[in-house]
Order: sequence, then C-alpha cells, then structure tokens
Amino acid sequence: MHQLHEALSRDRLDLEEAQRLADRCLDQDPIDRECRRARAVILEEKAAKVIYDQCVDEFDLNRWQAAKDCFEKLPEGSRLAKKARYKLAECNKQLSSRHRVEGRRGEADSEGAIKAKYPDPQLALAVLRYYQGRTQPAMQELQKLAAMSRDRGLADKALELLGTMRLVYGKYNEGLSLMHRTQTVEAKAAFDLALLADAALMPEGAMSFYREDISKQLGLQLYKEGQEHCNRKSFLDAFRSWSDCLQRSPSETACANGLLQLEQAAEDAFEEVGRLEAAEDWREAGAKLMFIQSITRPESKAWKRAEKRLREYEQSMRPRP
Repeated sequence: MHQLHEALSRDRLDLEEAQRLADRCLDQDPIDRECRRARAVILEEKAAKVIYDQCVDEFDLNRWQAAKDCFEKLPEGSRLAKKARYKLAECNKQLSSRHRVEGRRGEADSEGAIKAKYPDPQLALAVLRYYQGRTQPAMQELQKLAAMSRDRGLADKALELLGTMRLVYGKYNEGLSLMHRTQTVEAKAAFDLALLADAALMPEGAMSFYREDISKQLGLQLYKEGQEHCNRKSFLDAFRSWSDCLQRSPSETACANGLLQLEQAAEDAFEEVGRLEAAEDWREAGAKLMFIQSITRPESKAWKRAEKRLREYEQSMRPRP
C-alpha cells in the first residue's frame, strides 16, 4: 500500500504502474477500502488522459471551440483538469474576439431565416427573442399581440406560438430539474418534448438557445454516466450511455473517446476468448464474443473480429455432407 501511495503522490503519475500496484493490493485484500478508492482514482485519471489527449489535438490545430468544450469535460478533481487550466484560458481568449464577429454573423443568418418564416414583424421579433433564450419577453409580446390585435388570423397565430413556447419553456425547466436529481431517463423524455416543440418554431438550420443547451446538458450527463458505468466495469451500460450521447450530439468528443475505452475492454475480453477456446469451452467463448459485440460499434475492429470468429464457429459446427 505504501508503494501505491507513493506512486499516486508523484508529480508525474505513471498510470500503468499505479494500476498494477492497485491491482496487486486488491489481489491481497479485495475489500480494502483504500485500495478500491485508489483504483477508482486511477481509472478516472486514465479516462481523463484519453479526453486530454484529444483536447490537445484540437488545441494544436487552433480549433478553439472544440478544444474548450473538450477541456471542460475533464473531471474536476483530476490532475489533468488542473494542467488544462492555462490551455483553457487561451481558448477563451481566442474565442472572445472571434465570437464577437461570428456571433453577429450567425445571428444575422438566423434572423433572416426567422423573418422569412414569419413575415409579420411582430411575430418575427417574438420568435427571435425566443431563439436567443429570452423567452419571457417573447411570451409577453405574443400574449399582448393576441389580446390587442384586430387581425383575428394574427391573434390566433400569436396564441399558437405562445402555447408552443410555453411547452418548450416548461419541459426544458422540467428536464433541468430532473437532471439535477440524476433522473436522466425522465429528463431525456422531457427534453425530447421540448425539442419537438422547438422544431415547430424554428426555421430549418437555426439552432435555438434551448436546442443548443439541451444538447450540451445531456451530452455532459451521459458522458459522466457512461464513465461511472465503465469504472464499475458495467460496460454494456456504459456503451448505452455513450451511444445515446453520440446519437444526440454526434460531435461530442468525450463520448466518442468513451467508446474507444470500450474497444480496449473488448480487446481484453478477446484474451478470455482465447483461454476458453484452449479449454474447448465453445459455448462460453461464443457468449464472450457476443458480449464483445454488445459493447462495440459494428464499424469497429473489435466488433468485426468477433463477427468473423462467430462465423467460424458456425461453419465448424455445421454437419458435413
């Protein structure tokens, strides 16, 4: 245990050596709390390193927003999160000047699309405010328009938009509340209803404050959930969380890196397949191969390798003519 504490206290942490020491400690005493806690720290640091390396790649290519988003996914207590502070500060510095220009340009494009979808200037102004996340003023404008307009068609449209905005606003806040209570399944259901209503309001290509923030909130939560499952070796649950994350936010680098961790777990499982094959335990070997496929994507090398091996099993078990 002394060697393990010494390894963890070094300025430059050798993760592989630290994990070997933690595993040896747990082999001697599987229920030792300090050993288990140390192993959890090591696994978190290893996961953080996968993310950090990706962040540095983005940083070196001057992809400031991608690098910033990536660095912010690092676990707060990890060593690499502290190491990343200066790079994160540089990202913020670079983005602050660029966003002043690009932000105005992007909002101008969306404003034009909103005006095209809503020719009436009063409706367009309300929807633009909603797009910016200023939903309370937007709803007040629509309520006033519905009550005071002599144009019945315009009043009805204002009421329709008001109802849709109320739905988005309510479900968005419900989802946030559920997220804070770690009720992710229920939060996703609430957010999905908000996004469905948001799609009815927004012109194609315009990403409202709500759509952007829901994607960010869910991506972060699903990444953390997946990492917790992975640390507990609940690889199937980790795969589900990270796959859901990427389905909702395809550019989420942290979740993509999470799936790469699972491919490493799959490679480790192939060693067990080899031992089972040597013992001619074909049933368990086949089950292990199907497990490998359950935690990897069909396009991955591990999934394809397992598929090839399963087909070989199938062919070898067919009766010969």
